Amino acid sequence: MSHLMTWPARKRLSLESVHVTPNGTLQVACWGVGAGLEFHATDDADWSFDIQAGTYNDANKQNYVLGTKLTDTQCKITDVPCDDKVVAVKKFQFKEPGQYRIVLKMGAAIWDWMRVYVMQKAPDSIADKKVTTGTINVDFVWAVKENVGINYLPHTLQVTELLLAKYGMKFNAQYTKNTPTRYLPGFEDGIICRYDDYGNLQKVHDQAKAKGFFSGKALTVVMGNAREVPAAADDTKRLAGCTVSKYENKFVVLNVNAVSVDGATLLHEIGHAAGFCSHESAGSHFMSYGTMRNEVTKGNITDFEKAFFRSTP
Repeated sequence: MSHLMTWPARKRLSLESVHVTPNGTLQVACWGVGAGLEFHATDDADWSFDIQAGTYNDANKQNYVLGTKLTDTQCKITDVPCDDKVVAVKKFQFKEPGQYRIVLKMGAAIWDWMRVYVMQKAPDSIADKKVTTGTINVDFVWAVKENVGINYLPHTLQVTELLLAKYGMKFNAQYTKNTPTRYLPGFEDGIICRYDDYGNLQKVHDQAKAKGFFSGKALTVVMGNAREVPAAADDTKRLAGCTVSKYENKFVVLNVNAVSVDGATLLHEIGHAAGFCSHESAGSHFMSYGTMRNEVTKGNITDFEKAFFRSTP
């Protein structure tokens, strides 16, 4: 699939964060150029700030994801000669300090992106980055039948793998769908993600335990019709996932009816299961409610190293 990379070294830049000083230049290549594929720079607007300010509107959600294309006065883009017919190379010169993105976009879909910090000094998320080893292990089970919900899982798995690879970790996901051995019956009408009497998380846990879905070596992720309210008619459809830690075995529930816009929802919930209880305010952080999340701090990496679902080489 088309992706961003350095040039001429051809190192993949998907979901990376890079630093450049104001008026400095950054050379980026796109592998897999084709008709309709846009390769440009955008702003890095984030909905979490507008939510806090009370100005967020769901109708504008897509604008935060796609970003607004920068003008020539904001970022000068120059084509760089390249003999490889499947590669396009551009030189970006950002004029003003701030946060931006370089994106590959096809219509209303982002194919690949990276974050660019334009400032005198690189932020700690880049300058104080920790790289480790090991594998994060996840087992998927299904509380819905075939062809129910949105098929966003391939994108989510790819994003999780890419983000973990940035920090030296591998990702092992067992996710064969709807085989008898991976099916959790009895919850087709909904998983109510509440700990009180209106919820059914205790039943989900007990059923999964009875089916032998908690190995103790991998984090169990239940794909289901998840919501926060008992009645489906009252569902706001905003719940993307939740981590359940109150019972004997920790597990994650992902909502098959909610799109993970940036693909980072799974890693966000894996983070909760590793012990990250709070949410970060920086929209770039994977433990935030940000629009496009792509960064993991040193402290989070240290907690990943202690997680029961991480294995070492």
